[in-house]
Amino acid sequence: MERLTQRYGDNGVELVNDTIDAPGVAETIAMHRLADYEDTGLTPAEIAELKERQRWIPMSERLPNATDGDYFGMILVCWDGRKSEPTEPKLHSCIETVTVGKMLELYRSGQWNVTHWMPLPEPPKEETR
Repeated sequence: MERLTQRYGDNGVELVNDTIDAPGVAETIAMHRLADYEDTGLTPAEIAELKERQRWIPMSERLPNATDGDYFGMILVCWDGRKSEPTEPKLHSCIETVTVGKMLELYRSGQWNVTHWMPLPEPPKEETR
């Protein structure tokens, strides 16, 4: 996303007018972006939390634990397609839905060379009319 603002000091913010020559255009674009953001109904903290929940977590960063899974303990894992030996040629990236316990078992036994994992998204909620 191209930024329309820049921060300065502790609380300062200003419009960046470098790429927009016509007077008032940057302000109009900024107002439309602000309206689009407000239409999400989310705060900046909620957006940051969503981004964090929807990212692939490298195994080198941390292993999943039971609380990372959904109600049934399921997570998504990405592994490189090698079944046992890391010296085998990489087949392709595989994405699987598996329980945390099963993934850790396959990872620790060397059967899967897991590279990343992520919690499953929340299930859809019924809309009320």
